[in-house]
Amino acid sequence: MSGHYTGGVRTSNFTEKIDLFGMSGADSSRTGNIAELEHRIAQLHLQVQTLARLLVAKGAVSERELDEWMEFVDEMDGRRDGKLAQARSPKNCPGCGRMNPVKAVRCLYCDIDLPRTKFLQEADTG
Repeated sequence: MSGHYTGGVRTSNFTEKIDLFGMSGADSSRTGNIAELEHRIAQLHLQVQTLARLLVAKGAVSERELDEWMEFVDEMDGRRDGKLAQARSPKNCPGCGRMNPVKAVRCLYCDIDLPRTKFLQEADTG
């Protein structure tokens, strides 16, 4: 094994140094990603709570209406499970028939508008 000595321990690279402490580079990266995601979830929770409380305080909606809308939106993906699943399958272009990314708004090949998601269609009519 080629490498050098650091603090009396032979190491070949940074990842191996981390492994000496029982944590691989991949585990360390995942731990950082999890912490970032938890922080982002906490931020989003704060934003949603702020908006909901502001709407109720301004008299725009009642708490009951918020609950009803939350149930309505929850069921938009066909499941009442406390979350809204996003479509993961590619979009098929009605013009040329080619597949486009889920988030595409216009066809990458023929440049026509792609069908909107069910969520946006229902939001427009609601």
